[in-house]
Amino acid sequence: METIHNEVAMDNSRSTVYLIVEGETDEKLFQDLTNEDYCTVFSVGNKDAVISMMTRLMYEGKSDCVIGIVDNDQTRLFSEKLPFHVVYTDMNDIETMILWSDAFYTVARHLFKPSKTPNKQAIDDIRKKLVERAMPISEMRIIDKRNHWGLSFKDLNYGKFIKKANLDYEGDKKLVEKLKAVSQKPHVDEAVALEGLKNLRQERHPAPMILVGHDLTKVIAHSLANCYGKSSTKDFDNEQVELFFRSSYSPEHFRRTQLRANIIKMVSWMKHEFI
Repeated sequence: METIHNEVAMDNSRSTVYLIVEGETDEKLFQDLTNEDYCTVFSVGNKDAVISMMTRLMYEGKSDCVIGIVDNDQTRLFSEKLPFHVVYTDMNDIETMILWSDAFYTVARHLFKPSKTPNKQAIDDIRKKLVERAMPISEMRIIDKRNHWGLSFKDLNYGKFIKKANLDYEGDKKLVEKLKAVSQKPHVDEAVALEGLKNLRQERHPAPMILVGHDLTKVIAHSLANCYGKSSTKDFDNEQVELFFRSSYSPEHFRRTQLRANIIKMVSWMKHEFI
């Protein structure tokens, strides 16, 4: 990370815009979305590292040509403040931006059986169902943060609360039970969790600001293995699904986003089309 900082800080040419992003997959995505003649993309590992580097560059007076891009990560609910020249994704993260873009039609036709995707309406129906199945998991992340429980979502088996045959959801109670078990947190009060979910839903936050892309892609992987997948995609894990999401997202899709508009506004002095 020090090498990246030094390269950015020492460039006084104002001929290049630097984008500092979280992970390597973000770096690859934004390289594909930008003009490499006028824009250089670096990944530094995670959200905290992006914020740390941008704070340091700002303190040094070197942030004029640099923009940090970080996932929203349900920030709407936790009042996180960002340093100057750091921007959020329009929705919770890149995957949710892609889900609610036209790129999802391409994703769906590649991943799902043709019988499931005969037209755009059928794909819209699939998108709605996938969101409905993933949302309770993402909502539980918020309840977990609010109560400081430290639940583990990494090894959660989605087949324990989402039926394999038809993707029916078996209810919040089953989800909470499985989260407690996989996290080895028997002290977590189930009644508090269920009440927390009820109250959160009454707050009526927009789904794109709640849904976590990782939860979505794991639900999609679960659906591919059991009812939606082609023979060529039924063994996909969530990382392969995420790769498909990003490879289907084009500069044309990105041009319609507020994120792109915010980036351009921050470096309005740049006369070349860099993104």
